[in-house]
Amino acid sequence: EYADIFCPAVRHQATAGHIKAAVLLRTFGETRLELKLIEKVHGETEFHNEKVKKNREILKNLIDCVLFLGKQELPFRGHDEKAGSTNRGNYVELLSFLAENNADLHYHLLTNKVFCGTSERIQNDLISAVGEVLGEAIKDEVQKAPFVAVMVD
Repeated sequence: EYADIFCPAVRHQATAGHIKAAVLLRTFGETRLELKLIEKVHGETEFHNEKVKKNREILKNLIDCVLFLGKQELPFRGHDEKAGSTNRGNYVELLSFLAENNADLHYHLLTNKVFCGTSERIQNDLISAVGEVLGEAIKDEVQKAPFVAVMVD
């Protein structure tokens, strides 16, 4: 009697369906691999987004320096912008001043060798970008105005 039940049960244990079900039973309730992968990707995405947020804040500080110096009609560059110089120019000195109260900017200026934002090229690119935005704003304002007056000195 038992042989009639035992032999089919042994054969069933060797089938792919039984093996798969046994594995699923043993791993049921444990963290699955795909969930771990999703968590890993989510963590990396959050890290990337935080880095982008910090980079935007750094760029905002650089643009604020350009706007301030432009508004005050001050020159950007100095004669000697090397690290040991006593006066490295208004732009670099203003950034250094802002970095004293901004830990992220301070860390960025000390550690970032590829893009710290103080090179002549970056200064010129920022000045050009600010000029383009201001030019577009003036153009839009003139187009919306019912009349325009031009004063020449």
